[in-house]
Amino acid sequence: MIVRAVDKPSIPSPWTMTELDSANLILVLRGAWLFDQELDEGRLRDGLERVLTFYPHLAGRMVRGRAIELSNAGVPFNVSSQRSISIQDVCASPELAHRFADKLHPLLAQRGHGPLLKIRLTRLRDGTLLNVCCSHACLDGNGFYTFVRNWGAACQGRSFPVPVLDQAAVPGEDPSPRGALVHKALAEGWSKLSPWTVLRMVMLALLGRLGGRIKVAHLSSSTLRRLRKQAAREASTQSVRTFDALSAHLARMCSRLIDLPQGTPCSVVTILDSRRRVQTLPADFAGNAAFAVTSAQFAAGASLGELTARIQRGLDPYLSFPSPRLAQALRLARALVRHRAWYMPYDAAAMHAASPSLTYVNNFSTLAVYDVDFGQQGAPVLPVRVVPHDLPDPVLIWPAPPDQDGVEVYFAGTYARALRRLPADHPWWSEMRRFESEP
Repeated sequence: MIVRAVDKPSIPSPWTMTELDSANLILVLRGAWLFDQELDEGRLRDGLERVLTFYPHLAGRMVRGRAIELSNAGVPFNVSSQRSISIQDVCASPELAHRFADKLHPLLAQRGHGPLLKIRLTRLRDGTLLNVCCSHACLDGNGFYTFVRNWGAACQGRSFPVPVLDQAAVPGEDPSPRGALVHKALAEGWSKLSPWTVLRMVMLALLGRLGGRIKVAHLSSSTLRRLRKQAAREASTQSVRTFDALSAHLARMCSRLIDLPQGTPCSVVTILDSRRRVQTLPADFAGNAAFAVTSAQFAAGASLGELTARIQRGLDPYLSFPSPRLAQALRLARALVRHRAWYMPYDAAAMHAASPSLTYVNNFSTLAVYDVDFGQQGAPVLPVRVVPHDLPDPVLIWPAPPDQDGVEVYFAGTYARALRRLPADHPWWSEMRRFESEP
């Protein structure tokens, strides 16, 4: 069945993509929500019709990979049954969740021959699995999970913050000539993306070497608190951000996992949300506003305190409200893409090497992942488990389920393969989990 918006869009057509959107053309966001009760497909379709009015680009079709015609061509919404499979089966093997999703083909979508959003409802033995697949060119992670939350509100007839689709909110390009832009990128420590690195990334993706995500640990709030305190003690400071300490811990554990020699030059990359940090980007901006920055460079073997301090210093200029540094980086990135000067804020070659010296950390723990409610007749209908998306993030920080607290940590690619080879009694595991019981 095809679901279409009930009202005409309030923004002009076509919706032109920015360079941040275009950079994600080949990626698909795949979300999976597990509910321990039957979802009413009719109510979900009705709510989808209403919410698509506010997200008209999701029901449109792409034009030459540069814009989206707000044609209201619609969103496929399908229902099936897998009564032999339980919620516990999916929780035990999360890859099952994505196996039932309808595939969204980025190349077909770019040519306007396919939808930009697909939805499937699967009836399980003891509940429902909701799969949502969306072109990453339309939404980033924040926008994607906010869309599903707003869909839940629409199903209940509740209001929600109107998403902002005005692309003029994204900072304009740096007007400097090409040579000056390259000079600025090099001065910022950005790296040139070589054709060989691109070829390697494509080959790794085709061979499935970037995925294979595996859960590493569940870190409770008390564990994170102990980690943060230890990092602060080692850094000789009164306070550090939890994320900085956790990133430092994970980067150190990644370098140990693949046996990088002591002193090997390494770096950490952090994905930032530009909303509100860039003055023109409101909290409800619905396009792509995520941006990767190199938060620290360090030598393999660095202490937790040293690396935490480096990450904190590296991120401070980007985390302020507002952040002129982040706005400047966005303008530079847009201009470089327009001039076809392929420089990035991090070294993609180091990230995709046989022994990666760059740890790429994407933190979803603060997003509205579990905030969706498809409630009916005054009773809430909340997910019992949200399976992590399958984007090729080497290190993913994910919110723990509602009946737990803290976060979950997942590795993918090289780290996941190394972890699968690691014996259960290897010292790496005790080091990874050492903050679970320390006073």
